Amino acid sequence: MRQLSIRLGLASLVFTMGFSKTQAQWQLPPGTSSSVEDSTAPQNADKNLDGLVAAEKRMQAQDWQGAVTALKPLCAASPRNAHALYDLGFAYEALHDEAAAKQAYEHAIAADPNAVLPLTSLGLLRAREGDAPGSTKLLRQAVALPSGADNREAQAQAYRALARLALESAPDRSREELLAAIRLSAETADDVLLGAEIADALHDTSAADQAYRRALTVNPESTEAATHYARLLIQQEKYGEANMLLDSALAKDPDSSILLTEKAGLLVHEKKVVEALPLLQRLHKQEPGNAALTRLLARAFVAVGKSADADVLFQQLHAANPSDGEITAEWADSFIRQKRNREAEALLGPALNGHFSSGQARSHAAEELAFAASAEHDPETVLRAITIRNENLPMDAPSAFLLATAHDTLHHTSQAAGYYRQFLELAQKKYPDEEWQAQQRLQILNRAK
Repeated sequence: MRQLSIRLGLASLVFTMGFSKTQAQWQLPPGTSSSVEDSTAPQNADKNLDGLVAAEKRMQAQDWQGAVTALKPLCAASPRNAHALYDLGFAYEALHDEAAAKQAYEHAIAADPNAVLPLTSLGLLRAREGDAPGSTKLLRQAVALPSGADNREAQAQAYRALARLALESAPDRSREELLAAIRLSAETADDVLLGAEIADALHDTSAADQAYRRALTVNPESTEAATHYARLLIQQEKYGEANMLLDSALAKDPDSSILLTEKAGLLVHEKKVVEALPLLQRLHKQEPGNAALTRLLARAFVAVGKSADADVLFQQLHAANPSDGEITAEWADSFIRQKRNREAEALLGPALNGHFSSGQARSHAAEELAFAASAEHDPETVLRAITIRNENLPMDAPSAFLLATAHDTLHHTSQAAGYYRQFLELAQKKYPDEEWQAQQRLQILNRAK
């Protein structure tokens, strides 16, 4: 799945009013009737409320450590004060103490299950940690609560987070979540971009194109919008438009590694690998742990014939992701180009049981295996590999030829003749050497009947 980018976005909810006793009471999470426990004596209520106001002034000044210092005794004295507990979680999160923030948010939810703010904040925190199921559960609880004036902004944030979480797995649902967010609060520049990404995920190219253009109109400085739109243009092979877009974005943000990586990828797509290589090497030096960048550099090394350099990178990628069949297939392709077919076959056999982003990707890997196995005179593996290849790809001339020669080697006369004839129909004089061989073998096979 692409990387989740959900920002906290709730700071404005904490400091929307002044800090008189009446206004502090107004800021309480829904369902909370007092900022102190009902059992607290009246003389202590004013003291605790004053402490909360003082803590929130520190938060307003972004004195997060001071806020924590002020809030901890208040929360200890009033353990069912959901408002104070939420503030404590918020301050801890600002200090990047996520474990303490989670605990404070959980205590706030336990104190008041109808408090939208801690539900939303904890859901967003868990989303950033990669806990999609836990995040979704909390955010669903938040949006299921009444959408009063106090809750609308927080619930809109929850809906936006749900839209992000569903983007890859359920883009239809993601679209509905985004529309729900916009119904609760004004559309933002990020909403426009997310709408474009949703259209992209739904493979609605026309709608995605229009939405990305709008996203860049709303926010011309958006590196993320430029990057996503460039990828869409590259997929459509609109390389000229993609180049103009990326060059314009790089003029505004020349040191953006994301834009530079996209530019290098475009050069590779355009087969301008020699131009792309120094850029990729520079980026890889800056971000040696970036797997996508490492993979792109490895492909570039293969394209310019620097196989030894490519092998080093593919070995690193494979060691880090041994179950990624697509990485293994690319490494095997490098071996095949070096005529190291036995090593390629050894890699590809197990790789077909690994993870692939699509059935077509697995079929392409099977095709590579068939070529390597044919070069190693292993007809049984060729037949198995082409069977897997043909599950998701139409028969083409090279596959028909591999099947014909494999059956021929195994003395399957009738099957061999049939595939030689199919190959000749598909080849259309594009493979003169193989066509001559097929014609010769057909004559021999026909005499052998």
